[in-house]
Amino acid sequence: MLGYIDDKEYIRKAVNNFIILKNLSIREIEYKLIAKGLKRNDIEDYIYENKDDLENYEIKSATNLYNKKITSMEKDEVIQFLLKKGYKRENINRALEEN
Repeated sequence: MLGYIDDKEYIRKAVNNFIILKNLSIREIEYKLIAKGLKRNDIEDYIYENKDDLENYEIKSATNLYNKKITSMEKDEVIQFLLKKGYKRENINRALEEN
């Protein structure tokens, strides 16, 4: 073995790094992984298998971005910004409820 890891392990590690370092929607994470040349089926399987954790992360991420952007934008503008970044409306609404 030359130190290569399988795609599924790479996806797990990459997602964990994204979660630690960035505020991203689940869709943005998916696009970043596709851009790295990973198989869409493997990515979708990972997202499905980790749906609850990723949904909770997306809500926290949306909350973080909302709190950051609300100082310079109107509420509706921030919501549109989050939607354009791929956040699910349901998760945006849950993030707003927490504020």
